[in-house]
Amino acid sequence: MGLGGAVLFVIFSHGSNKGLHFLELNFGGSGRYGVFLFFVLSAFLLSWQFIQAKDISTESVKKYLVRRFYRIYPLFVIAMLTYVGLYLAGIKIIKIDVEDFLKLLFLIDDRPLFWTIVVEFQFYLILPMLMSYLLMLKTKAHRLILVTLLFTVSAIKIEPKYSGVVIEFLPVFLAGVLAAIIYHGREKIKKYWLLNHIVILMSFSVFFITVPALYEIITGLDIENEFFHNQFVLYALSSALLIITVLSVYKHVIFDNRIIVFLGKISFSAYLFHLVPLYFVSHFLGDKEWVFIVYFALTVGLSYISYKHIEMPLYAKSHKIK
Repeated sequence: MGLGGAVLFVIFSHGSNKGLHFLELNFGGSGRYGVFLFFVLSAFLLSWQFIQAKDISTESVKKYLVRRFYRIYPLFVIAMLTYVGLYLAGIKIIKIDVEDFLKLLFLIDDRPLFWTIVVEFQFYLILPMLMSYLLMLKTKAHRLILVTLLFTVSAIKIEPKYSGVVIEFLPVFLAGVLAAIIYHGREKIKKYWLLNHIVILMSFSVFFITVPALYEIITGLDIENEFFHNQFVLYALSSALLIITVLSVYKHVIFDNRIIVFLGKISFSAYLFHLVPLYFVSHFLGDKEWVFIVYFALTVGLSYISYKHIEMPLYAKSHKIK
């Protein structure tokens, strides 16, 4: 659901930065909206799994960490080696040398593109501790109060900043945890069909209205591409509401269609490798209108190969480990 939409923002935004526009729309500056959605969705899904299990043991945490490692780290390393190799060969898609690579191996750097993986992996390490404490609380109300308090304090006290440190994005991840706790009572939420669709439309609209080029058309104001980049709370809450309400609708015409679901499956590979076809396509074909289609098709093809031959075997291996 959300992963497909999240990676599209990144692909469209980076394409626009090179003059390749989807349907001639400039999505420049909106890639980070997809990152926010991904962070919230990741926190939601992992927190939901812990809540469903109702208990956290040493064995369950070990299994969780092993699966997270196999899901993220090997492909992360392969992608880094790809960009390092290209950089050393003079193809400077991302400035990443051997020293940067070694730092990233230990999750202590904030290189472009890879900083999100560093932050995400750090979140994986702290989530079991948070969920362990939350599950000790007897009622859902107590969990809601505590996480709401943590979210509010972090949103007020932590200044929006992009870095390779998870604490900077704590409000964003906590929004996902909060959404998981709220959705645990989904049988009540699903009764409100019309309200769910209204909230979906409103929360989804936030992402599009704040695309800088579209915002300029709507308001007539001239803004920089980075104008909304520090609105962590806005995108965190919009993402959380979007996730809860979409999941509360049986079938949503946008988020549950086969294309978006397929893009969600290959989204991790697409995120890591889309800059490769973008570089070569924009370098050799220019910025003609049809070039975006070539860029998108190559990205999907490359991502599917990575998903099928790297991600899926690793996923299968991680689930065989007891």
